[in-house]
Amino acid sequence: MPHVRSRWIAAPLAAASVGLAYAACQAGAVGPETDDARRSSRTTAVPMSPCLAGATTLVGDLDGDGRPDRIGDPGRTGTRVTVQWGAARGSFGPRHAVKDLLGTEPGEAAVTVEIADFTDDGILDIVVSPVGSSAADSSAPVRAADYRPGPLRRADLVPATGSGVPGGPPALPADGWKRFYEPCS
Repeated sequence: MPHVRSRWIAAPLAAASVGLAYAACQAGAVGPETDDARRSSRTTAVPMSPCLAGATTLVGDLDGDGRPDRIGDPGRTGTRVTVQWGAARGSFGPRHAVKDLLGTEPGEAAVTVEIADFTDDGILDIVVSPVGSSAADSSAPVRAADYRPGPLRRADLVPATGSGVPGGPPALPADGWKRFYEPCS
């Protein structure tokens, strides 16, 4: 009867191994790689460290969605910063002026924006600063600089509130972001 006993032992072991293999396939741990799986792995964005794509263009994940976004500061003054949100397959969406996303408050002539990894955690942060007053004797409250740690949700790109004395725009060095980031490879 040794053969009968081995069948009774083998049957539960086979059932358990089939169950474990099925669970592993469901979890993606094992199994044949399909064309869909290969395509999905190529289009799934991998978080990357911010890097330079030119003297005035920074590429990094600003909104925390795992796709790199393109941030430009053509005048290197912070007053014309634009963002292009990362889209599928490594492309970028339309260009948005960050100041339009943030808005200006009464009494503010403009808003400057500086985007960088201020906390050295690999995640881009943003500082919004009002520039001057549109009227010298305006009694309207003016925002002080506003620090927003990243990752930034797009819903958070709304005008900040608060009052204080505005400072000058936080100007970028003449060499742009080169001092802070490596070129994109």
